Amino acid sequence: MDKDRFDALPENVKTVIGELREEMMLFASQGHDDSIQAAIDFAKDEHGVEIVDVDDATRAEWDQILEGQADQWVKKNADSYFDSEGVLARMRELAAENAAR
Repeated sequence: MDKDRFDALPENVKTVIGELREEMMLFASQGHDDSIQAAIDFAKDEHGVEIVDVDDATRAEWDQILEGQADQWVKKNADSYFDSEGVLARMRELAAENAAR
């Protein structure tokens, strides 16, 4: 629903939507988590995808490579209509928040 449509709703409906915001976020998040696991299971069972845990040293090497890729992406998109540095910073923030889960 876009903002104009939301703004056109009666106040009591907007209030109920606001009250359900956290509950709906949790519901949608759980559904998303479940669908991700289903997709992983499908990839493993139907397509032979293997998930491999890597040691800390290997992860550090990959992180260094990815850091260079991220820097290149920011430079490539520096003149875009969006703030590439801001997008990358937000992505890192969200990754850090969710890494502990």
